[in-house]
Amino acid sequence: MNNLKLNFFTIFIILFLGVIGLGTTVSNIRLNKLIELENSLIATTYKSIISEYNTHANILIENVVNKDEILKIFAQAESSPKKSRDALFQKLQPTYENMKSFKLRQLHFHLKNNDSFLRFHRPEKYGDNLSDIRITVKHVNETHLPVIGFEEGRVFHGYRFVYPLSYGNEHIGSVETSISMQSVIDSLSSLLNAEISFFLDKKTVLDNVFKDEVSNYKEYDVLPGHFTDKSIKNSKILNHILKKYIDVTSLHITKAKKSKVVSFYKNIGSKDYIISMVSINKALSDKTIAHVVILREHPELYYLNMQKNIVMFLFILLIGLVIYYVYKFKTEHLIIELKNKALTLSEKKFRKLFDLQKNIMVVTDGKNMQMVNDALRDFFGAKYLESITANNADISSQFIKSENYFNIDEIPKNLTWIEAIKSLHGDKKIVAMYDKNNNIHTFNISISDYDKYNYIVLFADISDTIKEKVNLSNKVIKDTLTGALNREFFETSISVIIEDLNTDKYLGVAMLDIDFFKSVNDVYGHDAGDVVLIELTTLIKSTIRDNDYLIRWGGEEFIILLETSSKEVLHKTLENVRTKIDNTHFSTVENITCSFGATLYDEDEDIKETILRADKALYEVKRSGRNKVITI
Repeated sequence: MNNLKLNFFTIFIILFLGVIGLGTTVSNIRLNKLIELENSLIATTYKSIISEYNTHANILIENVVNKDEILKIFAQAESSPKKSRDALFQKLQPTYENMKSFKLRQLHFHLKNNDSFLRFHRPEKYGDNLSDIRITVKHVNETHLPVIGFEEGRVFHGYRFVYPLSYGNEHIGSVETSISMQSVIDSLSSLLNAEISFFLDKKTVLDNVFKDEVSNYKEYDVLPGHFTDKSIKNSKILNHILKKYIDVTSLHITKAKKSKVVSFYKNIGSKDYIISMVSINKALSDKTIAHVVILREHPELYYLNMQKNIVMFLFILLIGLVIYYVYKFKTEHLIIELKNKALTLSEKKFRKLFDLQKNIMVVTDGKNMQMVNDALRDFFGAKYLESITANNADISSQFIKSENYFNIDEIPKNLTWIEAIKSLHGDKKIVAMYDKNNNIHTFNISISDYDKYNYIVLFADISDTIKEKVNLSNKVIKDTLTGALNREFFETSISVIIEDLNTDKYLGVAMLDIDFFKSVNDVYGHDAGDVVLIELTTLIKSTIRDNDYLIRWGGEEFIILLETSSKEVLHKTLENVRTKIDNTHFSTVENITCSFGATLYDEDEDIKETILRADKALYEVKRSGRNKVITI
């Protein structure tokens, strides 16, 4: 009997300790899941905010700065600096003042040697070389490619949008605009209903900022070795919490430098918080120079802990009342039940966070919507949304089919629309949908993994800016006579065309010239020549594929860009185009012929070298008799 009691007591103690450990483990699983969701939510929201401001910056530069009138003035900066600077300031000062409505806060021109030429926010300060201070400016002037990134400047810090400028096919310098971290913080605070603070690395500020501008910063009394911007309204509540838990915070700042977003749970008095840190790296670098700290109260965490304690107590009481064999057969069932409860609570928490978002969010596997938030219900209206879900349709069924947006009909059959969008460049992830009032809205899409089979899709409404961009784009990329794409389209788009190539394909580049076109103008007149150019453009566009590009290079000279699997296939395709031209009767002249010189783009070579190689092949065609295709 005593042995039986001893055995039972021993089993009871073992199982007691086991339940305590199991309860703690399950609680940690639930908490970690919640923290993962918080990390994903903050990262997605933060990325969406920066993406939206980048769209504003692109529209400003493309539609205001990158115009011949402005570029011509800036091109004279080295020969007539004062005249050029005064003219730029006079032309763009009204634009600079209007930028504030888009929360863009500076307009800064740099010479191609990285000298500051004109700061609209400090026009009296110019001539200082930024090579060692502003890596983005140096990078853009060296590569002639735009750059986005966070950087501390001579006056301001913030996210910089730096663009190359050229005039007459010659690089003449660069221009930038930026957003303040206060704008980013305001957006985050509004979307997440959070307390937010921001601080920077002190050494970075002292190494970069003009001495007379350092007074814009002050010591961040929460953490030694850091500054805060006096103009930014850091949360007093959050700063108080960080001060009180400085040792814990320091540990997590170290972790934040190794991860884009890190979050941790903290109970303070009767309240439960999740504190998240977003590490901000210096542009074009892995060095972390600033942090955004986000504090969100989570009252439900208190009830989760209470439920954990109650569940553990009930299990311990149950173990004390049952015998060893009952416990042995029931344990597995109890563990499964506990895990299911943890998952259910996590899902409820996620749904609550989901519905708090002002942007449209859905959870989908790419075929069916698994979960939608209140913003989507309000957008479509409850009855229309019910009709969509009743037919097992995904949100992609509501995308407007247009060449101006991501078109679901152009997706390869082996991909879902989720996979197709994830593979696109950032400015291509644009869709449009009708709302319940039949108004068109345009969205920038961000996609994050939810679980093994589903994704979280966030729709950031950028309707106002994208509509303006679409309207303007058609005006500047097409040749006014023929409707073919023009050289400006080539210059601005060739890098994206190359980047979007399938990994097993090549970019074919063909130059074609109308044989003896001068005779057409001399015999029939220039109006007849124009008709020939228009009809030839229509003929070629109907012969090549929709995803190929026909560009009027100048006069009677055109370039065709097409994706191909080999040089032989490229030659065969162009021979088909040449033959069709040769067999066609034109309305103003009976017949024309064309000569083709073609080549393949070599990876990482300058596209100008590819064009030169195609031009040499075209020259060889003309030298050997015309009306043929030569591929080299």
